[in-house]
Amino acid sequence: MTKVFVYGTLLSGQRNYEHFLNPLQPIESNAVLPGFAMYCLGGFPAIKPLEGSEIKGEVFEVDDETLARLDGLEGVTRKHPDNGFYNRVVATTASGVEVNVYTFRRADESPLIPSGDWREFERLRRIGWEKEAEKEEETEEVLEKE
Repeated sequence: MTKVFVYGTLLSGQRNYEHFLNPLQPIESNAVLPGFAMYCLGGFPAIKPLEGSEIKGEVFEVDDETLARLDGLEGVTRKHPDNGFYNRVVATTASGVEVNVYTFRRADESPLIPSGDWREFERLRRIGWEKEAEKEEETEEVLEKE
């Protein structure tokens, strides 16, 4: 069995959890991974090493078949390891658990997620969208009255 740290769409309750990790439960739900920063790539995050930063996630214990499926999702290949979207590296959580984690391998100008917390970022982004929708509705109402 292999311990894997997940931090984005593979978190329990997120869209890829249902396809790749369900019905597994995290062995550590509020895990912290120091030395990495999180970036938004649109509908999913990526992480890169960055001293002084940390990200939040979950740790799962997976079998070889599940690990191979996760590698496929993240674009990690044994045949062409330098061509993948992510690398799978070994790191240590703040609680001392050695885990495999997928890190972004390309140089990118994606926005930093300062909290290092994908769920929090998604929540705040939804609130922002809701506020924008409210502003649009208010503008439409004003225009209709004119």
